[in-house]
Amino acid sequence: MGAANDAARAAQSQRLLNLGFTRWDAMRVGGSSAELARVRVWKGESRDVALGLAGETLLAVPHQRRGRIQPRIEVRKLVEAPVTAGQPLGRLTLVADGETLAEYPLVAREPVELGGFFRRLVDTALLWLE
Repeated sequence: MGAANDAARAAQSQRLLNLGFTRWDAMRVGGSSAELARVRVWKGESRDVALGLAGETLLAVPHQRRGRIQPRIEVRKLVEAPVTAGQPLGRLTLVADGETLAEYPLVAREPVELGGFFRRLVDTALLWLE
């Protein structure tokens, strides 16, 4: 880093690390059991399915923005069975002060199998009326 000796280089490196730790926070996003939304599933055994993140991640956030982060959740309008666990069905966007900090896919937490004949018949009729 252009320092005169090893001690000066170590001091500059330590100062940079301290600056990073005082101005940035690590924010944990998601988790294996976190349900962030539910979406309607047409023609399936279940009427809806829970959505969450595929895993847990850490996001580096400027310290002054941490309290101003707003989540925005978008889900697909039409989801038809079958749905597999882990299938992307939406998106989580983290926004602070109008700036997008991160985007993560929202995935189905459990599978939804195709429903029986009457469930599919009723849901098909309801979809025609929509």
